[in-house]
Amino acid sequence: MLKFTEGLGVMSEMNQPVLVLNANFEPLNVCNTRRAMGLIISGKAEMVANGRGYVRTPRFRYPRPSVIRLGYMIKRPRARVKLTKREVFRRDNTPASTAATNPPT
Repeated sequence: MLKFTEGLGVMSEMNQPVLVLNANFEPLNVCNTRRAMGLIISGKAEMVANGRGYVRTPRFRYPRPSVIRLGYMIKRPRARVKLTKREVFRRDNTPASTAATNPPT
């Protein structure tokens, strides 16, 4: 049975946010404590930082994580930039063609 600590209810303790890092310490996501504990107990993640006390069960006392790191690498797709005239001008740091070709007054 989980106990109440720090004036928080059991459900609010298990719904606190936990930062999830990739294997190379790149931030991936924010999940709740319940999901993070499941990943740690199943061996898919390891705890990086614990600053929140403990989660108590009838048999064990687990440190409550605030940051976890996955044991395997997740490839994230990079955002693709649309190839438009505006993006090309932004990339090349040049003014628009109409502004560059205006005759002097």
